[in-house]
Amino acid sequence: MFPQKKYYALRGKLEMIFGMVVFPVIAGVLQMFFTEISIICFGLTLGIIQVFTAFLTNRITMDELTQINNRTKLMQYLEGYMERHTEGEETDLHFLMIDLDDFKWINDTYGHVEGDRALIRIAGVLKKTLAGHAGILARYGGDEFCIAGEMLREEAEHLIKNLYENLEKANKQAASPYDIGMSVGCAQFTKEVRTIPDLVNSADEDMYL
Repeated sequence: MFPQKKYYALRGKLEMIFGMVVFPVIAGVLQMFFTEISIICFGLTLGIIQVFTAFLTNRITMDELTQINNRTKLMQYLEGYMERHTEGEETDLHFLMIDLDDFKWINDTYGHVEGDRALIRIAGVLKKTLAGHAGILARYGGDEFCIAGEMLREEAEHLIKNLYENLEKANKQAASPYDIGMSVGCAQFTKEVRTIPDLVNSADEDMYL
């Protein structure tokens, strides 16, 4: 799991705890001194709002099937990164696009439930491989996944190598009538590649070289 994802997961839990416990407790203490004002009701209301906001944020930015970040969260990450690097300099941000091979064939042959299992399996491989790395892992849509983070080109190539090796291991361990294959393309945030569409197109082109 990426450190960033751990941070957001921890923050979400803390926000819910804060909403369920801290606000009502503070309200109860204040109520002891200001008996004429219904502070407890106000505190409970704030707590409910805090819990609901944390829950809603998690739902909006998390892919329900694979339990990793979704495209919305990926866009937020990339947009934030680009806003911080507007001078036109080349950075070490690398963007990987991962596309499952023959996913339509899996759905057509074994059904969409098995297709979901394939997506969950590949997501597990990605999470395991990326444990300890900085950046973001997200499901882009359908059978496409993305990785973005600051790393050297050599590190990106090593990461791709590990992805293929771990996928091969996962295929051998899975009690499945088929193996999952994938194609990976890599792009870098440079003076020429400055926008999100540029990154996606560059990674797509690299995938099929």
